[in-house]
Amino acid sequence: MKRNLNWIEAARTCGMVAVVLAHINDFSYFSMGSTAWWSVGISVLIRFTVPMFFMISGYLLGRSEKATSQSLPISLFFKRKLETLIIPFLAWNVIYMVLFKLIFHWPLLSGKTIWYLTTGYMHLYFVFVLIQFFFLFYLIKPYLHGQGLMRSLISALVFTSLFYITSDLLLWIQGADNHFFEWHYGKAFIGWSLFFFWGVWLGRFPQFLVALSNRLLVLGLAAAAAFAAFYWESHVVLDLFGYGSRQFFLTTGVLYQFIGASFILALLYRLDQPDRKSFLLDLLAHTGVDTYGIYLSHLAILIGLLKAWEALDLPVMALIKIPVLLVATWFLSQFLVRVSQWSGFVYLNKILFGGRGRPVRHPP
Repeated sequence: MKRNLNWIEAARTCGMVAVVLAHINDFSYFSMGSTAWWSVGISVLIRFTVPMFFMISGYLLGRSEKATSQSLPISLFFKRKLETLIIPFLAWNVIYMVLFKLIFHWPLLSGKTIWYLTTGYMHLYFVFVLIQFFFLFYLIKPYLHGQGLMRSLISALVFTSLFYITSDLLLWIQGADNHFFEWHYGKAFIGWSLFFFWGVWLGRFPQFLVALSNRLLVLGLAAAAAFAAFYWESHVVLDLFGYGSRQFFLTTGVLYQFIGASFILALLYRLDQPDRKSFLLDLLAHTGVDTYGIYLSHLAILIGLLKAWEALDLPVMALIKIPVLLVATWFLSQFLVRVSQWSGFVYLNKILFGGRGRPVRHPP
């Protein structure tokens, strides 16, 4: 099914900007123990993005299954996922393995290396979890009708809630663990299942999305209240342990992530109606096709820019550093994606970015 939903593409762009901003903040301030209100605020605010991306993936799957009379054969479906997800995932893991060896002196051959190569370096865990969801979806797809889908959504709510509660309890009982919980158990689909199956539900029953878009004020106020609670707990964790442990998996976090992501999707859906067309939405949607490539490549570019920033002894003031790095990282990543779409780089584009984008015959 052709992807031509402006609000979905705009959501991808908004989410990807937030991801780049988060990594700039994390690598420069928050992960270094900054307790500044704005640094904690950025870290908390952008935590809706990964859940939103899972909602989008679930929505598109649910919508495509609803709209087509016949399901895509499983062999063809996974062949496509091999090309668009698995090959780029493996390729970029190798790139980050080499980069982390050169920059941070991580070992090239160790149990840790094998773990990251197979489950994702840094932000690439998202692709690893998404692959799990695609397998799960096709395993239980025959049962995702009527009460079956409702049971799946309720089960997802229970599993995700228990995952977040367990994470919080372990943090307060055992103490911080240098992000071990996030980078190991957080790579299992269970913790994210509510967001994915909520997306599937919205894809199957779009009237719920319409209802949400008609209640933006209530949804926005609920998101703001959930953000305040999440911010408070995150600040307590930072003050107590010296760094932002469990950046995603605090109990207050699941409320904010679910409501916040739903609010952004409902807002963009409302703005994409025929009587509300806007230049900004169209611009965001136009960039959406590049966001997968930007997602895969931006951290490598950002790490290079951060090393250059440090070597040149440029200002560390956030009001200067964050905007400059955000713009530079975004456009350099997008430039890399666009260059790979030139006709001479077809195979490189397939390996690095899964063949996504707007192919062009000649360099502009």
